[in-house]
Amino acid sequence: MLGYLTAVREELRGTGVQITSVMPGVVDTELAAGTTSGAAKMLQPSDVADAVVAVVAKLRFRVFVPGYIGPLAGVIELLPQRLRDAVLRRLVPDQVAATKGSSTRKEYESRLGGAPAESDEQK
Repeated sequence: MLGYLTAVREELRGTGVQITSVMPGVVDTELAAGTTSGAAKMLQPSDVADAVVAVVAKLRFRVFVPGYIGPLAGVIELLPQRLRDAVLRRLVPDQVAATKGSSTRKEYESRLGGAPAESDEQK
């Protein structure tokens, strides 16, 4: 999504149209039911709303919530791919593993109108 928005931003350069990408961590909503935020704190919807209001006042292209993710992501992008992958495996929670066997997640997915997708291990 960020790559797409970066391209659109370039196409709109000089038109007066501004694009912002708000990139939150895990937010405590139904979408996050049964997931984990890992070492980062679970965000509240108001945390994201505050970031959106702040960026309207002072436009920026990329907004990370919480803010410390931005510099960390920037440093990680400088790493060679193999090392980047290893770092991200340690920092980003495995949501597939986190939701495995989660009745909260299954309940959420069933309300969406479909059964949870089978993982490779369930097949």
